[in-house]
Amino acid sequence: TGAMRPADHAHPDGPANLRGAIEVAATRRDTGVLVHFAGETLPARGLMKTQTTAEHAFTLTSSTPLPRPMAVPPAPLAGLNIPIIRAWAGADDALIRALGPIDGLVLEALGSGNVSAGMGGAVAKLLRRGVPVVVATSVPYGEVSFAYGGAGGGSTLGDLGALPAGYLSAGQARIALATALATGVDPRSLL
Repeated sequence: TGAMRPADHAHPDGPANLRGAIEVAATRRDTGVLVHFAGETLPARGLMKTQTTAEHAFTLTSSTPLPRPMAVPPAPLAGLNIPIIRAWAGADDALIRALGPIDGLVLEALGSGNVSAGMGGAVAKLLRRGVPVVVATSVPYGEVSFAYGGAGGGSTLGDLGALPAGYLSAGQARIALATALATGVDPRSLL
């Protein structure tokens, strides 16, 4: 939880949010990570902040709550180099080539998981070297589904081993990939 209004505001929301979060933590079990804000309790998986200042600031990216991923043992995530690169129409390969050694990559693609041919070619080289790549989308709602071919098409990248993030945001996909790499599990089990 948190607050949308500061503590010195005439009507701060932080204390009520904290009280609600404590009540939820004390009464709900085996539900996974939850976010409690403005009287609403939502699953964290697939949740994103869609308003910068509104009281009801969070929205699920899917029409229903997403299933919990498999449980993994605790593992430190520090030291893993997993950048997020955002695609744009006509992007070349410069950002991908400039990365240097990385443990994995999250690609914030266009639409349902596509990038330009230039960026796609550079990502293909990473995949051929064995670098895990997860493809998320810059679109606020809906899942990544690899439907298009071509050098930057999600289907082509998927055939080379890229993994779709589904309904997870790029940030959530990065944490899932880092957790998979740190614990030695297949990233598919956490996406």
